[in-house]
Amino acid sequence: MSVPNVESYRNMEPVKSHWHYFTEVLYLQEGSLLVSCNDSVYHIKPGSFILFPPQTVHALAADQDRPFRYFCIKFN
Repeated sequence: MSVPNVESYRNMEPVKSHWHYFTEVLYLQEGSLLVSCNDSVYHIKPGSFILFPPQTVHALAADQDRPFRYFCIKFN
């Protein structure tokens, strides 16, 4: 079993649609996000988690005109 990779991001720029071969868990620490995942859109607030299974197309965009900070945990 490999150790998950944890990264922290803070920005206002959207994250364009993309996918990975690994599982990704996102934890929103501050701000609010609109998250598109395949054909659905979710509004997430601080304290929320969202799971992206492998090969799931997803994108992130600020829901308000302020920065958002999230942690991304990647399981390979």
